[in-house]
Amino acid sequence: MSLIRITAALATLCLMISCQQERPRGDDDDAATVLARGVDIESITFNQGVEITLMEDGEEVESRNAPVVEGRDGLLRVYLERQDDFEERDIRVVLELREGDSPEPVEIEVDEDSKSRKLSSTANFFLDEIPSNLEFRVRLEEIDEEVDAAGDDNESEWPGGESWTDLNPRNPRGPLKVVLLPIRYNGDSSGRLPETGAGQLELFENAMLQRYPVADVEITVGTGINWTTPILPNGTGWSELLDTVMNRRWNDNPGRDVYYYGLFSPAPSLASFCSQGCVAGLSPLAENAEDDWGRASIGLGFPGEGSANTMAHEIGHAHGRAHAPCGLFGQASDPGYPHDGASVGVWGYDILDQSLRDPDEYFDFMAYCEPTWVSDYTYDELFDRVRSVNNLGSARAAEDQHSWVVLSLDGQGGVRKSGTLRRAVPPGGTARTVRLLDNQGQEIGTTEGYFTPLNHLSGGHLLLPEPGENVSALKLEDGSIVSTL
Repeated sequence: MSLIRITAALATLCLMISCQQERPRGDDDDAATVLARGVDIESITFNQGVEITLMEDGEEVESRNAPVVEGRDGLLRVYLERQDDFEERDIRVVLELREGDSPEPVEIEVDEDSKSRKLSSTANFFLDEIPSNLEFRVRLEEIDEEVDAAGDDNESEWPGGESWTDLNPRNPRGPLKVVLLPIRYNGDSSGRLPETGAGQLELFENAMLQRYPVADVEITVGTGINWTTPILPNGTGWSELLDTVMNRRWNDNPGRDVYYYGLFSPAPSLASFCSQGCVAGLSPLAENAEDDWGRASIGLGFPGEGSANTMAHEIGHAHGRAHAPCGLFGQASDPGYPHDGASVGVWGYDILDQSLRDPDEYFDFMAYCEPTWVSDYTYDELFDRVRSVNNLGSARAAEDQHSWVVLSLDGQGGVRKSGTLRRAVPPGGTARTVRLLDNQGQEIGTTEGYFTPLNHLSGGHLLLPEPGENVSALKLEDGSIVSTL
């Protein structure tokens, strides 16, 4: 009789007499395994920052809430559920990988059903640097192969038999790149510099890696900027500094995937600057991945995790993420945010210290409420943006690019020219009609500009094609006029 027929016959016999099913072990084992009885695989999740349910109640989850990120570490959790007649004991949980070395099996005491908040109640497999292709299967085995256990083993393996399931990792196409610009603050004649020592740089890197769906974060320190204008807690002076950082980026002309972040300390301490509340950062809300002109932000540079969390938040705006709805004091929020009160929605996981984040306690880092983590919604949106940015490649050839004027609007009728840049395609943003005036103030035509708002202050930036030699001034929709071009 062939092996196939023998296996089929044994399976039929087990069904007839309700025996425990044996599976052959791998090549390095010398005995058959016995599937655990009386306990089921209730669900399997994977977490690189936000929990993704891969299987639930024996069925693969087809529509995932977030991507599995290639190259990033992660935690695979196997949730167990006892049958009514389960007898308390230890069982072995095996995660088998189709390619490469499988992790060591986990032996777990099953005295309760698995709970999300209790890591010790699930079988946990910590996987490093997820490869581009990862197929796996899971099974529950008896440690004592002679045990006479009640219940069945119908859901003791998944996907079952000789089948495999695919973790389906997705490639972000590169790291997240940030250039820090230390601002020497002379608005009070102090010449104060922000904290950029090794310890602080590690905090910056950790804050980004914890929250962003990437395998690597590259942070470098660029050439500093001297700043002599006072910057106040109420927002005065902030947009002017942001424009300067944006101009630095335009002039440096780095890769299109590089984010600039100006870091400054406008007071001796955070407590003295923010004693009655303050703006902590500023960024364009650049909704279009093509808009590399807007990959520039600024934020407070005092020592500690607060500055690192602010950077993660502000660069989130530069990735097109609006605020999550909590603690905004009337500011607008993302109308598509799915979780009440800016909850992160699902269990989070810190890949650095291998600890959980409770969705009932943590808020999305694009909100103003604390403590913060990242929601599955933001994580998913950020992945799409990171991948799009990393796929952009080089800018168009110089002959294909055109000059654009950048105007800074304060939202209260004030407007100034921020600078000029070159790009091949129109920017994103809301279209606005701009009237072209001659040296007598007469209208000689119109053009279309594109408005991108700021995130924490009113106003924003309006980009429009270089109007030409005959244009002496511009008249915006609100009636304000820019006369210096």
